[in-house]
Amino acid sequence: MESMLIQGTQKCPSVLLDPKKGVFEIKGNSIPEDAGAFFKPILERLEEYFYSPFPLTIINIALEYYNSSTSKWLLTLFQMLKNQDQKGNNVFIKWYYDDGDDESLAAAEEYSKMLNIPIRFLKAS
Repeated sequence: MESMLIQGTQKCPSVLLDPKKGVFEIKGNSIPEDAGAFFKPILERLEEYFYSPFPLTIINIALEYYNSSTSKWLLTLFQMLKNQDQKGNNVFIKWYYDDGDDESLAAAEEYSKMLNIPIRFLKAS
């Protein structure tokens, strides 16, 4: 499987899926006009990756700002990751937030509680 790299814009985050290293990253702002059109192919590719994943998959999420449509897709992402973890695929999720960005931290904590998945919360540098 080839790597996936999407360059970020002012409205869409950068996305990296490196299957050889087991890394999936979403960074930047996420306020796309059509969140489904943006995220659906990414999640399909990630699902394809899990047919033959790296022994440990690291998920890095560092969103500076995102809208409610993105939030729904993040929930779908976390549900997928929980399912993969339950299937025995080792998944480690890191959520990066800016110091003082209580909303981002609270949202990530809510995802973690809602889906009962561990997320490591880290201050962005």
